[in-house]
Amino acid sequence: IILASSAGYGFINTIGNLDSNQKAGKNIINLAADSRLLPVARIDAPVETANNADSDNTNAKVAPDHIAVVTNAGYLLIFALDDLPEQARGKGNKLIKLKEGEEVLTITPLSQQDSLVITAGKRHVTLKPNDLANYTGVRGNRGGQLPRGFQNVTSVEVVG
Repeated sequence: IILASSAGYGFINTIGNLDSNQKAGKNIINLAADSRLLPVARIDAPVETANNADSDNTNAKVAPDHIAVVTNAGYLLIFALDDLPEQARGKGNKLIKLKEGEEVLTITPLSQQDSLVITAGKRHVTLKPNDLANYTGVRGNRGGQLPRGFQNVTSVEVVG
């Protein structure tokens, strides 16, 4: 799983590290005073599913190898999952460079063959793998700005 804060920091953890014998629980992620925990993003092992056993048409789900980070200012950064360290607890590493007053809206694991559907209000745009190359960079960079009209992101969805 990936644990991240709205301040732009995050790390990879395992479900086993979240278990505790203490009644009060366990402190896993350190948050700044004005940040919040983002929804946990799951990184699952590859799973293959077949539509029909007789045909050659199979849907192979590939394990995610990249992470998409979207900010409230309309910036998108995609970087390799290998760039993010695995930690047991702490603040995490910087995912994306943020300016004053900005925060991370969502983190989404995806593979290189996946497309991203970005929804802003009632409008949506599908960014295909060729389009996503414009937003790919190194962890901790600013990322690229989304197209005009799609910078007020309400949701991000991965389409295989």
